[in-house]
Amino acid sequence: MSTTITIQPGQPGEGMDYDIRKPLPYPFHIDVTNGDCVHGRGTDRFDVPAGRMPWRLIGFQNLRDVQQVDHSLADFVADPEGVAVGHYPVFIHEGDIFNLDVPITNVTTSAGVIR
Repeated sequence: MSTTITIQPGQPGEGMDYDIRKPLPYPFHIDVTNGDCVHGRGTDRFDVPAGRMPWRLIGFQNLRDVQQVDHSLADFVADPEGVAVGHYPVFIHEGDIFNLDVPITNVTTSAGVIR
C-alpha cells in the first residue's frame, strides 16, 4: 500500500495568511513512491489533458522567485510538514519544470491512494 501526502497551497495573494472569505485552491495528492499527483489537481481531472502524464513533484524551493530545488522529494517524504509548509512546490510535466507561486500552508499524510 502506498502512502499519499496531500499538500494544500495557500490562497493567491495571501502568502501564509488565511482569509476565511476566500476559498482555498484545490490541494495536490502526491504519491510518495514517485512524486506523481494521483488525484485531482495535477492530473487529467484538473490540469492535464486526458491521456497525458500527471504532474510529478520533484521538490520544493524556499523562495518563490529563486528557481532552484532546495528540498528534494526524498527530503519531503522524510519530513513532509517541515519541508513543505511555507515553501513552493516544484513540479515537472512533459519536460517543463515549474513552481507554484503560492506557498504550501498545510500537509496531511494518509496510507493508501486517495480516490
